[in-house]
Amino acid sequence: EKEKFKITNPFSGIMMAGGIPSFITSNLMTKKYRSEVFAYYVNAIFYNNLKDFPDKKTFLFFDELRAICERDDEPASKAIGNVAARGRINQVGLIYATQFYDKIPNTVKGAKLNYLFAFAHNSSKILNEIASDFDLDRRTKLKIKHLNTFEIIAMTNNKFICYDFSGG
Repeated sequence: EKEKFKITNPFSGIMMAGGIPSFITSNLMTKKYRSEVFAYYVNAIFYNNLKDFPDKKTFLFFDELRAICERDDEPASKAIGNVAARGRINQVGLIYATQFYDKIPNTVKGAKLNYLFAFAHNSSKILNEIASDFDLDRRTKLKIKHLNTFEIIAMTNNKFICYDFSGG
């Protein structure tokens, strides 16, 4: 007897087929309803992940998150903030990139950002916000400010676990 699958949204259908869905936003970014469209897909994945993929974790990757959600009152900000705050329950993780850390809505950033990988920043406002969120000292703030091209500093409020090449 064939198993029956109910596909809850197009992204789940692509993932069930073994593909990795990508949401191309170039045509959507100028539309006034873009936040609602993003919110629909993020919510569909969040609420259906355990049912659609009971033994798998799903990660949502956003490049330049600020382009998708800029204000706390936007539907996309609320949906992405929900994933940031409660994604672990439904086995959904959030990974995002931005050049403007200070512009990420509090609904997203305030929901327990666990890790931050920072390249050089010259903005005192951004450096102060990062320092506040990750309890950084003045020396570390200066290191971030003076990083060279392709250098990065990793921060966490948790613990990093490091392995050597032999896995130990």
